[in-house]
Amino acid sequence: MRCSKVRKLLTPYLDQELSGGMRPRLEKHLQSCGSCSQYTQQLKAVDAILQREDVAEMPGWLQERIIGQIKTHEPQRQSIRRRWKLLLVPITLALLLSLYTGTLVGIKTLTIEETETTKANTIVYSETTLYDLGLLNGDYDE
Repeated sequence: MRCSKVRKLLTPYLDQELSGGMRPRLEKHLQSCGSCSQYTQQLKAVDAILQREDVAEMPGWLQERIIGQIKTHEPQRQSIRRRWKLLLVPITLALLLSLYTGTLVGIKTLTIEETETTKANTIVYSETTLYDLGLLNGDYDE
């Protein structure tokens, strides 16, 4: 595993969020790579410092403002989705109509000519054709 990939996975690893299959590979790399191991220790130290600090309380007005922003933003997202869903119906109908029309045009313009079957005894062969047929049948020696 490359160091760049390990460094991207260290935060989920330290937070116990890494999937089971990836965890042993990452630990194996940490045992063999001093640089990544040192970086992991630094991250653990920063995490310990942050754990000791008190979490600041969010002011009530800020929470209300954030929730208000979310509420005004959500209907906009829903209206965009609704617009796309409403557009799917006419687009689908247009595609089906064009497919149907194309099929009708193809059927109307398709002309099937009647073929005639000719009996073998009415076919005229030339000398070369008869000779070639004889070769195929084994009538002549070359």
